[in-house]
Amino acid sequence: MNTYVIIGGDGKEYGPVSAEELLQWYREGRLNGQSLVKSMSDAEFRPLIKFPEFALLFQPAGAMAGAGAAKPGGRLDYELDLSQCISAGMSLVKTNFGLLFGATLVLIGCKVAVSILLGQVLASLSAKSMTVPSLTVALGFLYNLLGNTLIGPVTAGVCVFYLRVIRGLNPGLGETFEGFRMRWSHLFLGAVLVDGIANLLMSPANVMVSIKMAPFLHQMQDFQPTGSNPEVMGKLFAGLLSAYGSCMPVLLVCLVPVTYFWVCWQFTLPLILDKGLRVGEALKFGWKRVHLHWWHVFGLSVLAGLIGVSGLLACGVGIFFTLPIGLAILMHGYETIFPPKTP
Repeated sequence: MNTYVIIGGDGKEYGPVSAEELLQWYREGRLNGQSLVKSMSDAEFRPLIKFPEFALLFQPAGAMAGAGAAKPGGRLDYELDLSQCISAGMSLVKTNFGLLFGATLVLIGCKVAVSILLGQVLASLSAKSMTVPSLTVALGFLYNLLGNTLIGPVTAGVCVFYLRVIRGLNPGLGETFEGFRMRWSHLFLGAVLVDGIANLLMSPANVMVSIKMAPFLHQMQDFQPTGSNPEVMGKLFAGLLSAYGSCMPVLLVCLVPVTYFWVCWQFTLPLILDKGLRVGEALKFGWKRVHLHWWHVFGLSVLAGLIGVSGLLACGVGIFFTLPIGLAILMHGYETIFPPKTP
């Protein structure tokens, strides 16, 4: 009987284990298609998906990703219970607060660090970008490209960390960085594509905002060195608000497709890391599954988002306690929409 050695999420080797034990670890979510494995007769490690003897494990995902839209009640359908997701998410955080708080802190810390670093690098361009439409759009794409070298893999790692807690595992905090060791290029590309499409769809609104607000921003920049005049500054500020208000119809129109695609593709990164899908497969699979019950998933996303950011009302620090609940709710929804594969 062939036995195998596995490199775990902590970078350590485990085994030798039998094929049956390896399959059990896979069912429990401790392994995925990109987990590094070698049989005792192999010289080097390779992804689990490359082993012919385990090829059947990955056929359901490929079949589902390429299948047509399932009819309600069909074998690919699911029922998303929002109240159950909220209840389960709150219970998960209550019983695993330390683990989830640590993972959330990693995510927040990464996003804050990237914002500060890129803010310093792009500070000189930021002031000009609001008065130059093409620069406004270019700056958004540049931020997306640079920021997602870190944010994409960390976001995926934290999402999968939550999934492992939901599945009854006891992941180590280091597993939140698993995206850098496994499938970094796919995660980077997936994050850039999803954010890039959103930026592209919002470009008309961003350009219009830049054009409408440019005259007032120019006047404010010219006025500041000469000293403050509350009356003049008040008029400029009022004009700035009025210009922004006139852009609202275009902003709202642009938000319609952005919201639609965001709901469909918000699970792209965990699909890549958790299920070992390629970027195109994750986008297609996510769209087809979410589209079965788009409004339910939209409702789940809005509720999870509102709960997650509600902590900002408590002097900002409350988000460290509410964001884990929001993420837990969303990941419980993921488990329903994309149930673990079984061979």
